[in-house]
Amino acid sequence: MLGVTSPLSLASSSESDHQLELDLVTVLKQQKAYEPTEKSLLRKKVLDTLDQLTKQFVIETSISQGVSPHDAKQINAKVMTYGSYRLGVHAEDADIDTVCLLPRNISRLDFFDKMRSILLTQPGIESLNAVQDSFVPVMKFKFFNIHIDLVCTILPFSKIPENLDANDPSLLRLMDLRCIRSFNGTRVADELLCLVPNVDTFQIALRCIKLWATKRGIYSNVVGFLGGVAWAILVARVCQLYPNACASTIVSKFFRIIGQWNWPSPVLLKTIEEASMPGDTQPWNPRLNARDREHKMPIITPSYPSMCTTHNVTASSMKLVIGELKSAAEIVDRVMIGAASWNDLFTENNFFQLYQHYIQVVVSADDHDSLLEGSGLVESRLRQLLMKLETSPQIALAHPFIEGIEDSRHCSQKQHLYEFIGADPPATEEDRTAQVDQTFYSKTFYVGLYVRFEVSQPRDLDISHQVNAFVKQTQLHDGFDKRHMKLNIRYMNR
Repeated sequence: MLGVTSPLSLASSSESDHQLELDLVTVLKQQKAYEPTEKSLLRKKVLDTLDQLTKQFVIETSISQGVSPHDAKQINAKVMTYGSYRLGVHAEDADIDTVCLLPRNISRLDFFDKMRSILLTQPGIESLNAVQDSFVPVMKFKFFNIHIDLVCTILPFSKIPENLDANDPSLLRLMDLRCIRSFNGTRVADELLCLVPNVDTFQIALRCIKLWATKRGIYSNVVGFLGGVAWAILVARVCQLYPNACASTIVSKFFRIIGQWNWPSPVLLKTIEEASMPGDTQPWNPRLNARDREHKMPIITPSYPSMCTTHNVTASSMKLVIGELKSAAEIVDRVMIGAASWNDLFTENNFFQLYQHYIQVVVSADDHDSLLEGSGLVESRLRQLLMKLETSPQIALAHPFIEGIEDSRHCSQKQHLYEFIGADPPATEEDRTAQVDQTFYSKTFYVGLYVRFEVSQPRDLDISHQVNAFVKQTQLHDGFDKRHMKLNIRYMNR
C-alpha cells in the first residue's frame, strides 16, 4: 500500500474520463506545459556545461589550497537536478533547479565567491544574482535564456563519485542543515516518483495543477503560496488515494479533496521516519517543535528528514489558495460532464482588478547588478511585510502578486528620478529641476489589500507603522547597499 491510509477507491476510470485525459493533454500542449524537443536538447547542453564548470571550480579551488593538479582532478564534483525537471513535468518556460555536490574541502563561501566568478565569465550567462541568506542559499541566473536556480551542498567526502546514490540517508550525517535542505530536493523528487502508483498519470495531473496554480497566481513559495514541491506532494497524495484512476479523474478528485482538507492536519505520503541516532537532524514534529506547530498548511516531504514545504504560508495566502481550490473544483465538475472545457480552468488571474487598495514595493538601483542583488533580497523578505500588514486591524487580506516587474529609465531631472523609484518628490523647485542625466533600474512588487472599515472608525487606511518597520529592517541588512540601492513603498488607490 502506498500512503499512510488505504485508497479511497480502487476503481478504474471510465471511457469518458480517459477521453477527457486525452483532451487535457492536448490543451496542456497548447498552453506550452510540454517542451519541444529542441528546447529539451538545449537544457541538456546547459546542464552538461554547468557540470563541467562545477568540476573546473573544484579543481581550481583545490589547487589554490595546495593540492597538486593531478590530485585536484581526482576530487571531482557533480551537478544534479531536482524539482519539476527531475520529476519530468517542466514546462517550456520553466527554470531548472540544480544542486552542486561538493567535496568537504570546498566551503559555501568558495561557492558564492569563486563559482560565481567562473559563471560571470561564461558566455551565455546573464542576470546572475546570489541570495546567500535565504532559507536555501541560491544563485539565480539565465544560461542561454534558460532560468537556473543553483544551490550547493557539501558532502562529508574527500572525493565525489560519479555514481553517487543521492538517496542513501547516511550521507546526511555530518552535513549542516543548510546543506541538507539543498540536497533534499533531489532525494524528495526521486522518492516522490517511487510513491505514486502510476508515474505517467501523476505527471499529467501535476502538469495540469502547476499550470492552473501559475495562471491563478498562487504558485510561489517565496511570497507565501505553494511552491512546486508542495503541489507535487498534494497531487501524489491524491494519486495514492485513487491508484487506478486516469489523470482527468485525479484532477477532479484533487480539487475536491485538497479544497476541503482539514488543515492543519498534515499531508503525508508515508509515515515520518524518526531520527535513528542522537545528533541526527530532527524531522518535522509539531509535538516536539513549537515552530512546526505554527505551520498553517503543513505539506511534508517524504525523504528523511521530513520537512514542511509550506512554512512560508501566511493567513492571507492560505485563504487565497483554499478559495482558488474551491472555485476550480466547480469548474472541473462542469468539465467532467461536458459543460465546460479544460481551457476554462486556465484563465488568468486578474490581480490588478481585484482590489481597491494596493501598495507598490519599489526596489531601485543605479546599476543592474545592484538591482538584482537588492530585488532578490527584498523578494526573499517580502513575506515579512505581508505578515506585518496582517497585524493591522484594517487589513483583512494581503495578496502579493507573484512576479516582480522590472523597468529602466534614463532620467534627466531629479523629479523624474523620484517618480520612477516611487519616492516622495523633492521639496523645492530647485531640487525638482536639478540635473541627473543617468539611467536607473527598478523592480516593483505589488500587494493587493482587502480592507475592512468598522462603522465607528474613520475610513482612513494607516499602515505606515508596518511599512516603515519593514523598510528599516531591510535597509539594515548587510546585503542592502544604500550607496547604490533604494527601497520605497507607496500606497495606491485604484
